[in-house]
Amino acid sequence: EASDKYITAVNRMNIVTFLSSFLTSSAHCPTRVVIAAGQCLNTLTDDNKDIYIEFQNHPEYTTTLLNLINDSSSTLVQVLACAILLNVREVVNISSKWDEDNDTLGELNKVIVPVLTKALHYDTQEAANKVIEAVQSGKVRKDNDTIDVITPKPKQPLTSEEVYVQHVEDQLSIVQLALELLADICVQDDSEEDGYQDMDEVMEGQEEEDEQDEQDDEQAQEDPVTIEEVRSNPVLRAYMTEVFPQLIRLSGATPISYEQTSLVPHITHGFILTHQRALECLNNFLLAMNEIPSKYWFKEHKSDAVQLWRWLFNMANEISTYKPNDWLNLVEIIIGCLWALGRGLGQDIPLDRTDVDALCGTFESMPPDSSMRVRIVGCLGPIAMRQGDIEMNKTIGLFIMKLIQSKRKEPSVVVEALNFMFDVYSDCAFDYDLPVFIECGFLNGLKQVLPSVRSMVKSIDKRKNFDLRLRGDEALDNLIAFIKYKKSERS
Repeated sequence: EASDKYITAVNRMNIVTFLSSFLTSSAHCPTRVVIAAGQCLNTLTDDNKDIYIEFQNHPEYTTTLLNLINDSSSTLVQVLACAILLNVREVVNISSKWDEDNDTLGELNKVIVPVLTKALHYDTQEAANKVIEAVQSGKVRKDNDTIDVITPKPKQPLTSEEVYVQHVEDQLSIVQLALELLADICVQDDSEEDGYQDMDEVMEGQEEEDEQDEQDDEQAQEDPVTIEEVRSNPVLRAYMTEVFPQLIRLSGATPISYEQTSLVPHITHGFILTHQRALECLNNFLLAMNEIPSKYWFKEHKSDAVQLWRWLFNMANEISTYKPNDWLNLVEIIIGCLWALGRGLGQDIPLDRTDVDALCGTFESMPPDSSMRVRIVGCLGPIAMRQGDIEMNKTIGLFIMKLIQSKRKEPSVVVEALNFMFDVYSDCAFDYDLPVFIECGFLNGLKQVLPSVRSMVKSIDKRKNFDLRLRGDEALDNLIAFIKYKKSERS
């Protein structure tokens, strides 16, 4: 997978035909063989456009995969078929004819999403409790008394408890793959790109988006068909009413998720990875909901969105307390969710007075140039933009200015902090603009740091950090324009 040379060599082996033959004959092959073939095809078709020609020349491969989705008795086979179809979605046609108006991707999602949603229906809480019982029974063998793995001796059959532990591991793997695919569907598009929209890229459009919110609301009132289309879209409806509750459930810790001295370490890792995949899917879901006209989900499901804010903070606190494996990554994903959620809730963010302290405290505890720091700065933006809470805006504004004025500048953090200033203080009509931006001397502060920001941006090596340099150049240009704009705004 890591070498283009080897991928090219594999592509020339005509292996797709060989692997597809097992899927075509799945009714007459052992399920394990079909699964192995599906796993190979999933890996081979992942980000490998050279293999697409095989599916264009052999539409029967697509038919076979669709049949497996509809008829296979194995959930894993169904999910693998979904994964392969998503990998080659650019050349898949599931209708009888090709035409420009045919939304192939939309039609494919209608077929795939129900299958993936069904795959999430696994009771992780019950599974964790039964794993504990199985291990405590003493019938799950250990290797060398140090590494907990199932290692039966030759001709020694697995105990029923060991079979169950293996079953849990297999089921968690299926759930994880389904979550990955559902997360990908949230951010896929029909462009030639890979369908993934980076968090930073999404957030860069915040200023334009905020300016559009009022227009979107007016348009939604004038064009009720738009809202009705959202309500009637089966894929969106499935995500809002079926997938979202499962993401909340699967993100929640089980009795052994945060165990430091776990009875079965590899199973604990499986639960942690499941929580991580669920949170990643939740993050992408929230990003997608921000792209829907008039932010439909945040308004129609306001109660869920508001409760989610507190739930995410409570989860972050719990993870930070127990510090399970990969806990920092989990917290970073949660902060990403809060960032996207805050954008959608806006004025309705149910802020607790300790939330900002928690975010700022986490920022200070992270190493320099940490991506977590960038996300925290982004997350503070929607909080600071709330009207009617001037003191909170001042607290956050002073914190951000301190980052910008720091002598030891972290480029990625400073760029996000500057974008914060441009968004939050973009209009003198905001109730906090005069008492905070003007009276706290933010404009003079920005003027003073302009030379150091310019030096910082120029020091970013384009060859090593092209995207960061691009965003830095843009932030520098915007800073110059912003200073000029704020100087004349009240004149």
